Amino acid sequence: MFLNRLMSMGDEGRLFGSQGKDYANTRREKIQEWQPFLEDTDENIVAQSATHPYGSRRQIAQTFLEGDDTWAKGGKSWYWQPAIADSVNELKGVN
Repeated sequence: MFLNRLMSMGDEGRLFGSQGKDYANTRREKIQEWQPFLEDTDENIVAQSATHPYGSRRQIAQTFLEGDDTWAKGGKSWYWQPAIADSVNELKGVN
């Protein structure tokens, strides 16, 4: 973060933390916890889903980087990589 702050000081009039590049190469751990399906979940989804003990966790290391983004005006944007959804249904036999 210190190096990112030094780099942003060259951008006159810009507040630190206002752009994604200010957080470049910072890391975090995304934690996913398995939870039971809701009662109204489709039976096909339940039948195809992987089985894990409820409450078991998986940690995934993410880094904040600039990457390709077809929706962004310049074709790139800053985001946590690898990108992981907040809610995921894991199929049997797929890791």
